[in-house]
Amino acid sequence: MLGVSTAMIRAWENEGLITPRRSKGGYRVFSRADVRRLMKIRDLRAEGINASGMRRMLTKEDEEIRPAPARNNDGIGTRLRALRTDAGFSLRDVAARTGLSPSYISAVERSLSSPSIASLQKMAAALGTNIPGLLGEPDSDAGDIVVRATERKVLRAREDGVTMHRLGVNETMLEPLLFTIDPGAGSAEPYEHDGEEFIYVSRGLFSITLDLSDTYVLHAGDSITFRSHRPHTWSNPGDEPAILVWVNTPPTF
Repeated sequence: MLGVSTAMIRAWENEGLITPRRSKGGYRVFSRADVRRLMKIRDLRAEGINASGMRRMLTKEDEEIRPAPARNNDGIGTRLRALRTDAGFSLRDVAARTGLSPSYISAVERSLSSPSIASLQKMAAALGTNIPGLLGEPDSDAGDIVVRATERKVLRAREDGVTMHRLGVNETMLEPLLFTIDPGAGSAEPYEHDGEEFIYVSRGLFSITLDLSDTYVLHAGDSITFRSHRPHTWSNPGDEPAILVWVNTPPTF
């Protein structure tokens, strides 16, 4: 699940970074919260932070990975701040609703950090909208029912390797999207929401983990359906771009 060795997890435990519960038989038992903490430890380690630094960061009130280096987030920050203030929410209000830290949300609003797909979805849901609403996408003509291949709207074209095109333009309970996921790219962290999802893999490999434990690797021609309240994280484990048709109901992205 983490992409690290068992020896590494034991080393983190010996450093006091994680303290999993033990079963009567002496086996380590990791809760979902433990797994999320391990993900943070893994990413902090990848940034070159030592164990002492990790302990200081993980024990702060706002437990969160440091914001990414400054980069353009395509206007999401401005829109996020406007929606938050219009709703009368503080940074801590949104943090409580999403599980993200106030400092991270502030960094996104100031365009100092570019949110992952998972973080974007969590913030949109907390503000009573979806990703198109968070991005300020204009309403489509209700009379449009056909989307030509040359006229697909790009919902997300990002440097994180995930591109999303809208396959539907009018308001329905279905949200069909065309995903292109570069090798190694993905959601970065688990997320969950109301509804149901259908995914069909047109090309490449696609890996999705449900409930932080059940991993499915789909090849071209494979498909999967699941309820969206199950925490899910996904990525492209292959060496070529993966192309998917992804349908959510109700609209999520």
